[in-house]
Amino acid sequence: MKTAAIALFFAAGLLFAKTQVILADSSAVATDFIKLGQIAQISGEHKNLLDTLTVSAAAPSGFTRFLLKSSITVPAEIKNSTEIIGADRIKIHSLSQKISYKELAKIAGTLLADSLVNNAYMKSEILFEFPQDKELDVALGDYEVVLGKIEAKQLKGRTTVPLLVVQKNGEKKTRVFINAAIKVVARVCVAAKDIARYEKFAPQYLEYKTVDISTLQGTPLYEMPKIDEYQIIGSIRAGAIITDKHIAPKPIIESGSPVKMTTGEGMVKVSVWGRARSAGGIGDIIAVENMESNKIVKGKIVKPGEVEIIRGSAI
Repeated sequence: MKTAAIALFFAAGLLFAKTQVILADSSAVATDFIKLGQIAQISGEHKNLLDTLTVSAAAPSGFTRFLLKSSITVPAEIKNSTEIIGADRIKIHSLSQKISYKELAKIAGTLLADSLVNNAYMKSEILFEFPQDKELDVALGDYEVVLGKIEAKQLKGRTTVPLLVVQKNGEKKTRVFINAAIKVVARVCVAAKDIARYEKFAPQYLEYKTVDISTLQGTPLYEMPKIDEYQIIGSIRAGAIITDKHIAPKPIIESGSPVKMTTGEGMVKVSVWGRARSAGGIGDIIAVENMESNKIVKGKIVKPGEVEIIRGSAI
């Protein structure tokens, strides 16, 4: 009888000495990882250790996750002296702060200001498109909004502006994209009449107009081209914007004209007379025919009336 009483007293003592963890039905956290002390009331010898025990990753800011009691594991050395009771399934919401898209758009506009083209010829304006009540959830704490990678070709017409909300000394970054339309208006050259391909054009064929070039393909001409140096290489309809795709420098060598064909390096060079089989300007590669042998080779135009034969070609 005495032995049984001692055993019963010893068992009661163990039960009394146990660290007790009482799980809540729901909780809220403002950290990336969930500590046991954030979702439970802990009492007993191991309270300090269990308060800081990481039990799971938190949901993203503004979202909720559920944690099962059965998934909570305590260190092996205190497992037998720890009792976990309470909810079997805990709802854990990650606290957040909200940033309106209106505020993000204002910041993006400031960040893009230096990248937009504004000069004597061109004016750019950025118009953001998003639901006025839309908001972004981010973790609590100070933050900085920085511009993501965006190329110059994206700063015209409809585009997407990438932003990063940076927190916790750069450790936490939230990526967000805002739809935008960048309107570009410029004073450019347009055709005052229909112009045929290779037509010899005069200054009165062109005029200046201020137009929207947001969706224009090619680079527009902001100044009238010099008619003695350039030619029209594509037909243009009246009112169309003149771009770099419509004009090209006039050839300094015409097809069929005589040319000096030069080959060799340093002091040892050989020149013969040939005939151009195509037209071109400085730096262009054209076909030329040796007038003595009738052999056709490729040559690079280096000056009016002279081509340098491509290395490896015999004249």
